Amino acid sequence: MGLFLFSACVGKEMNEVVEEDTTPVLDNFIFHGIEAGKTISLQGKNLDKLVWTSSDPFCATADGGKIHSNHVGFANIYTTGADRFALWVLVSPKYNDYDLPFVCEPSGQTALNYYWPSPGQSLWNKGPATIAAYENTREKDRRSTNSLVVYKTGNIKSPYVCYFFDNGALTQAGTIISLSDLSALPFFLKERYDVISVDTINYSAYFEHKHFEEGSIDYIGGLQYFPQLGGLLLALMPPTITKGSNIDMVMEQMAKELTKII
Repeated sequence: MGLFLFSACVGKEMNEVVEEDTTPVLDNFIFHGIEAGKTISLQGKNLDKLVWTSSDPFCATADGGKIHSNHVGFANIYTTGADRFALWVLVSPKYNDYDLPFVCEPSGQTALNYYWPSPGQSLWNKGPATIAAYENTREKDRRSTNSLVVYKTGNIKSPYVCYFFDNGALTQAGTIISLSDLSALPFFLKERYDVISVDTINYSAYFEHKHFEEGSIDYIGGLQYFPQLGGLLLALMPPTITKGSNIDMVMEQMAKELTKII
């Protein structure tokens, strides 16, 4: 009799169905730092089916349990629905070989030369305040005319940074890049911009940067070799400039003005 009772008890336990807990659990959802071009896995469980929204898809996105970094910048990535999580993602550059024009100091942020204005903040209306912000962050050798300000950066790979003005408004900005070491330049550009085209024979390229939320083009840029400058001119300009030949014309004029004072 005792053996019979024991066997019946075991059979009852084996027939019981235990429901699996599928609730998503995220171990660390405060802040994530990641290099541009990398993918990292989030720590937790049941994350595969989470659907994320990014405040800046140009910078970073997420799906399921992974964060994908696209370009240098900062993004808030979050979920909606019953399981709500938020991630603060800073995408940092691996390649910092060259100086870029400093154009905007975000509210509450330190001066980061890769952080650009959000929609509603125009890069092109900062005027003299932009110059003052840059002047306070860099050792410089200031040489100026009515429409052009040039700084000596102290970086032999990108010795000069320049700003062009028209009636007090910033119209173009740029960096002169030395030919001494260009090995990191393709990676430097790819981390920060959508590179549209590259001509390795003539040292030229075209690229663009997009708005945080809107997905529209924030500004465009070009890269071209000018012997009179002793290197490449990396130029940034508003998206109203048509790509291709018009960018070339603007860069040629920039190079002409720079040659007068460098």
